[in-house]
Amino acid sequence: MNIDGQQIKINISKKVVMAESKRHKVFISFQHGCEDTIHLCGTKTVNTYFGLQTNFNSCNGTCGRNGVGLYPLHSQCRYYHKCGHYWKERFEYLMSTSTDKMICKAVGDGDIRTDIATDTIRQKIRDEFIADASVTVVLIGPETWKRKHVDWEISSSIRDTKNNARCGLIGILLPTYPNYDAVKNTYNGKTIPPRLQKNIDCGFATIHVWNENPAIVADWIHNAFEKRDKMNPDNSYPMFANNRPDNQNQWQS
Repeated sequence: MNIDGQQIKINISKKVVMAESKRHKVFISFQHGCEDTIHLCGTKTVNTYFGLQTNFNSCNGTCGRNGVGLYPLHSQCRYYHKCGHYWKERFEYLMSTSTDKMICKAVGDGDIRTDIATDTIRQKIRDEFIADASVTVVLIGPETWKRKHVDWEISSSIRDTKNNARCGLIGILLPTYPNYDAVKNTYNGKTIPPRLQKNIDCGFATIHVWNENPAIVADWIHNAFEKRDKMNPDNSYPMFANNRPDNQNQWQS
């Protein structure tokens, strides 16, 4: 798939094959972190002198950032559109209702120390989290493409090594992704993770729009699994050393 200007058309497949088992271990790559340093979404209830008090703590991924779905939106939460935790939780829930019962994995906050060497972090991602996954799903919000850990997770996923087979790869545009044109069914390829776009271009990966039908999503995942050994991925894009700056609008001008 080639970039035509900025907008790229998404090929939609409505075929859902339910005849064969499609149970897979899925690694979820998503944008971590909350931009709101005052009203953090996680809560904890503590026993104080004044009785039980519920206080803001840190992001626990179950806040219901968009005000719908499993969890209520906290009235003081203002940054759900930049956080992937809710959508990761929502994705896991939807796949748990699938007849194929996907096994979902992801790197959580605090799972890997940040004070160790970058190469060690990348190796841990591959060996401890992606090792037995068969497909990697990238959940794409407005700034997911800027995150170094997302780039590292994609790169680790598509490596075929002696100890770990490569994963299939798909991207899913979240409802919070701002550059999707529903009328034309196009997106801006320069505002999704560049390594993912390179693999869409070469045909190894596919991209889809968020869908709450687990049978459809399971079909996307199974197709990616079947494709992973039939063609080679493109892992040539330079590895991110740092997150991209907040004022950068796309990865390529």
